[in-house]
Amino acid sequence: MQKIIDFNACETTLRFYGGAAGSKLGILYQGEPWFLKFPKSTKGMRRIDTSYTTAPLSEYCGSHVYEILGYDVHQTLLGIKDSKFVVACKDFTDKNHRLLEYRELKNAYNKDLEEQLDRSISESDSGMHATNLQAVMIHLDYNPVLVQLPEIKKRFWDCVVIDGFINNNDRNSGNWGILIDASKNLQLAPIYDNGAAFSNKLSDQQIQRILSDPIRLKQSTTMNISSGYLLNGKLMHYEDLINQDLPDLKKALQRVVPNLREKIEEICNFIQEIPLEYQGISVMSPLRKEFYIKGLKFRLNEVLIPAYEKCADKQAGDII
Repeated sequence: MQKIIDFNACETTLRFYGGAAGSKLGILYQGEPWFLKFPKSTKGMRRIDTSYTTAPLSEYCGSHVYEILGYDVHQTLLGIKDSKFVVACKDFTDKNHRLLEYRELKNAYNKDLEEQLDRSISESDSGMHATNLQAVMIHLDYNPVLVQLPEIKKRFWDCVVIDGFINNNDRNSGNWGILIDASKNLQLAPIYDNGAAFSNKLSDQQIQRILSDPIRLKQSTTMNISSGYLLNGKLMHYEDLINQDLPDLKKALQRVVPNLREKIEEICNFIQEIPLEYQGISVMSPLRKEFYIKGLKFRLNEVLIPAYEKCADKQAGDII
């Protein structure tokens, strides 16, 4: 069974953190800077029948899926603070390493980059609340900073696949990037901010209704999932996106899907080992565990494996 940490005695810091997923508190844990993410109130959100999101649990589970799959991801711990269930995230920046997020990097100037963006991105695309995938692809090829890290393209497309697997539809311009040190050396930042994964606004009552209806379960775990990406002016559902004829996406499927097949039971066992409660505070109900696991297996078997096999069949056909 996984450990739950009581953070009430931890010293707080004057480090502050952005994002819209809920309140955050900088702390020192075992002498190192971490920050706590609190569940966000759903007050004012439409068609939501739970008082707070389960974003801390989503952050923890989503991040550990990446870790199990072998990716560099920020460290996370489950805990409590002021009688609230929280996730602690280790701060991977310091005085020598600064995080540059894509939202900053996409403003970098390069003549070829500007020409490609002007040619490919319409004004109507740029104003929509979604990540413009065409713009990202252009930046990965022409951005004067990003091209210094060729491995970032592979990382980005792997995240597209895995974010869909964990139902994270919020890989926006403010939650991926690179680290720069005092000597201007660049490296990939760990994968972070996975709190939108696993349908974090669903209550246990809603989950129970979904689990009792096989058609609704399939719809909620595969068919109706938004990817969070805009392509050709259209907000893409994950299943539609994953079947697009994009060479880098196909390469990512060929890397990621065999890994998921190998690690799916380890991922499911990890979820099963999360405690149900701690000191009277609910952590993860059996219903939610069942929903997470069934959703992961649905998306792997019904979306990712067919897309992977389609790529493999086409590759074999091209060879013949």
